[in-house]
Amino acid sequence: MMLYWHSLTPHLSQFLAVRFNPQGITEVEFNSISPLPYLHPLVLSFNAFHLTDILASVYFNKYIHNKPRKTMHFRIVFTFLILAGSVITLNDTVRDTEFNEALSKNESRYSSFLMQSVWQKVKYNKFSAIIAQVYLGYESSKIILKEKFTSMLPFLKDLPYLGQSARSENYTKFDLMQMDLQVEALTALRSFSRYSANIQAANMKRRTNFRKLPKQQQRLCHEAGYSKRLLDVDHVAEKNQQLLNEIRLFIMKEMDMKESHIEILQKSKKKYSPSSSNFRVIEGLLHYLRDWHPDFRDETREALQYIISQLRNIVPLESRNKTCVIVPGSGVGRIAHEIAIMGSGYGTKSNSSEGESQEAKFRAVYAVENSGIMHILHRFIYKGSANTNFDIYPHLHAFSNQVNSFSQLRKYTIPFQKQPDNLNIILGDFRNLDIYREMNCESVIVITMYLIDTASNMLDYLKAIENISKPQKSGPIRNGYWINVGPLKYGSSPLIELNLDELQNIRERLGWNDISTRNTLDEPAFEKKLMGYLTDRQSLWQAYYAVTMWCSQRKENSVLVE
Repeated sequence: MMLYWHSLTPHLSQFLAVRFNPQGITEVEFNSISPLPYLHPLVLSFNAFHLTDILASVYFNKYIHNKPRKTMHFRIVFTFLILAGSVITLNDTVRDTEFNEALSKNESRYSSFLMQSVWQKVKYNKFSAIIAQVYLGYESSKIILKEKFTSMLPFLKDLPYLGQSARSENYTKFDLMQMDLQVEALTALRSFSRYSANIQAANMKRRTNFRKLPKQQQRLCHEAGYSKRLLDVDHVAEKNQQLLNEIRLFIMKEMDMKESHIEILQKSKKKYSPSSSNFRVIEGLLHYLRDWHPDFRDETREALQYIISQLRNIVPLESRNKTCVIVPGSGVGRIAHEIAIMGSGYGTKSNSSEGESQEAKFRAVYAVENSGIMHILHRFIYKGSANTNFDIYPHLHAFSNQVNSFSQLRKYTIPFQKQPDNLNIILGDFRNLDIYREMNCESVIVITMYLIDTASNMLDYLKAIENISKPQKSGPIRNGYWINVGPLKYGSSPLIELNLDELQNIRERLGWNDISTRNTLDEPAFEKKLMGYLTDRQSLWQAYYAVTMWCSQRKENSVLVE
């Protein structure tokens, strides 16, 4: 039902007479501004309004109402509910004299009441928690507010970030996350806690199969050491479980999780999660090796050298502080970390010295990961502690192609790292995030490594990469780039399986001009580089890829690289 201003007359009559003079707006002009469609009933339950709150609500709702229906994402609607809640007059917070005084002086301090008042009165419940997480997840709402309201309400130009005021005793960081991200993180923690039990269940199945052998054959295998190896695997899996328990406790503290939050996972109808199987936990442990252990540097060295050389080619040193780098599918973070620490004058949070030049580093590097397991493992690498490293046993799960028990059960030590101050670790699908509107960078570089062939629809990934980096006439982005390294090994049930020539053709038609291309399969035998991927060098089976690499620029760039 459409609610117009005249329907609010009983509540507004006194308000109009008292509060319109500071703005010089007449009742007629006010009634002609705009209808307020779909006004939440919560607003009507109060007997007075602040002028600034009403105008903010009107213009914000007008923005929503004029958008095509298909783009009216539910997060925007919930964001409006935040504004509607803040419309209420809190006499014990802002008295009439204080309001008029602040308004007449054009003080920005009153703007804080617009967003903070609702948190001062609304106690924790499921509905308010949903509103909170949706608002904080929808970063672009700040931009909308500033753009739409500042011309009429100048004191909103310093609108504060709600997250700093919302973290009261009633809310935790986890409460303010989007629901799908909450489910993903909780699913990852559940997978961590079930790891050892899953390994033991697999070993129990092996023991059951073992007992199906004739007694004489059982005796031969037992004397050869098979039974002992199963016991050793159980024992070593417990050591991995201890590490996963430590990671679980660490991330629960970092995200302000509580055991009561498990109910969210139980109520979720999400059928699939990138973190829902024990295989993903095992894969995560192997990625620790690939990214952070010195013995596995060969798996990433060639790709990293190519990426860094292209970054140096397309971004002058003096422009790095105006450049943002996004690494979708960042895994446990090595590539994003190395990019963040580029620059001769760069220092991490813990070792930067006063007066040290910081101009050589990138303005921001975003490590974006859709898997809760990978995201959590990445964050843990920066945990730091009295211990400078931790131990994992990543190969115990594989019984095929093993040479001996020592090879299967060997230990690796992974060093903790110091997080660069320009590195942002983000959980979420890079296609759906709103962080990009907040970057305010002149140049945006998207780096994909072993990623694009994992999509069920590769063209969706290509479109998202274009949306992130394409220069816009009304935005700050002037130059967009894309660096890719990886094979074309498609996963299960892809909608499209392009070959390299077809992919090249499509990229050109989408507006990408290549600065550099390299296909390691075409290189001479003595130069050919095959890259391992989670490859156990002591296994009887080895996996290596020839990869395609390119560095491309948008045709709309203000500066085209030769």
